Amino acid sequence: IRAVKETETDHLAMRQTIAELRQQVIEAFTQLHDYASAIEQHIEIINRNPDDEEKVNAAIEYAKRYGGADAMIEYYKKASQEAFKDYRWNLVLARLHDSNGDWANAKAQMRQAFNNQPETIELHSELAEMAKRAKDFNTAIEELKLCVERTNDDPVYVRLLAEAFDKA
Repeated sequence: IRAVKETETDHLAMRQTIAELRQQVIEAFTQLHDYASAIEQHIEIINRNPDDEEKVNAAIEYAKRYGGADAMIEYYKKASQEAFKDYRWNLVLARLHDSNGDWANAKAQMRQAFNNQPETIELHSELAEMAKRAKDFNTAIEELKLCVERTNDDPVYVRLLAEAFDKA
C-alpha cells in the first residue's frame, strides 16, 4: 500500500488500487481464519469511501457470515462521536444496525444523519426502505411523503410512496 501511495499520481486510481489490494488481503485473512483482521481491512476500505454502498454492503455481508459486526459497530460509534458532523458514519452505523434487525438503533442513527445533512433526500429514502423492512409503514410513508414534497413529485418517489401505502 505504501508503494502504491508513492507511485500513483492519480488519487482516484490510487484509492481503487489500494481497495483492490485490501480485498486480496481480506481473502488471505479469510483463508487463515483471521476474521477480525479481515474486518479491520473492511473498515479501512469503508473509511476511504463511506459513500460506496457496494463496499459497505460487502463488509456487512462479510460480518454476517464470519462475525465482526459488533467490532464494526463499536468502531463507527466512536467515529461518529469524534466526527459528529459527518453524517456518513451515522449512515454506516444505521446500515449495520439494519442488517442486524435492530430497527430502533438504525432509525436513531438515520435521525442523527438527518441532523447533520437535512437536505439529503437519499437519506430519507433510505430510512423509508429500512422502515419497510422493519414493517414500520407509518415511518416509511412519512419519509416518502417528505421525499415527494422535496423533489416536486418525482415519479420515483411517488411510486415508492404508493407501494408503501399498498403494503401498509
